Amino acid sequence: MNEYDDVRSALRHRRRSERILNLFDNTPTQSVRRASAQLQISRNAISRTLRADDRFAYHYTPVQELLPIDYQKRVEFCNWYVNAVERDNLFSSMILWTDEATFTRRGIFNSHNSHVWAHNNPHTTRQRNFQHEFRCNVWMGMLHDRLIGPFFLPDRLNGESFRRFLSNDLPILMENVPLQFRQNSWIQLDGCPSHYARQVRNWLDEHCAHRWIGRGGPVFWPPRSPDLTPLDFYLWGTLKNKVYSTEVISLEDLKQRITNSVTEMQHFQECRTVTNSVLRRCLACIDVQGQHFEMRH
Repeated sequence: MNEYDDVRSALRHRRRSERILNLFDNTPTQSVRRASAQLQISRNAISRTLRADDRFAYHYTPVQELLPIDYQKRVEFCNWYVNAVERDNLFSSMILWTDEATFTRRGIFNSHNSHVWAHNNPHTTRQRNFQHEFRCNVWMGMLHDRLIGPFFLPDRLNGESFRRFLSNDLPILMENVPLQFRQNSWIQLDGCPSHYARQVRNWLDEHCAHRWIGRGGPVFWPPRSPDLTPLDFYLWGTLKNKVYSTEVISLEDLKQRITNSVTEMQHFQECRTVTNSVLRRCLACIDVQGQHFEMRH
């Protein structure tokens, strides 16, 4: 190959790279496969060009819908939390974060990431549609470095049944928590209807005084803010991955898996890290004026 051929090859390579980069500039969600079909360029060549330009494929992050009226409420809560931690650096360890989640027979199953390694195809299957469904409603709490629960609530939770839980069952769940934490802890509730029921708010006012966070509480919990509570941004996803690692066969099996998984997670060192991370999340939320924020590790 002479010098002239080298120049022609370099020009072809540059033009091809420009076509590829222009396509992804205009449609950054384009897949390599479709780009290959559209440009009639091999997938490997497209991938090499994108890597050479320091471009990477990033996944979407699912987020809770926020309304414009939510932004200020989120900032107000985050400012309150940051100020409370600044006044008392142990404050973050005194909040009992709580939530409920529904676990079903179907659970979660990602076929793209689930494999069976074998010399020959075992033709493994996993059922997805069932004639007989079952579910359970699970309450959990996180207090500093420990998990509280699980407790299985009625499938249809209302204000009175939740008040009975707070009055009769929560104290039993908290028995192993040191007295200092029980006497000084705050409790956080989201804004679901059973939490906002009058009998629940009356009970909280009587037994928790000013130390509760929630809809209608002395400290208002901002709606649509799962990115600020450890159970939503950490616990439920981690727990469900453990529970649904294999197919669930019965309601009793489902409940036992939840209980066993929580017991196993009690030994993790992550709980303290997760609850402490709420401060960083609040600061990030303030920086973007209450809108969606991205946590950087």
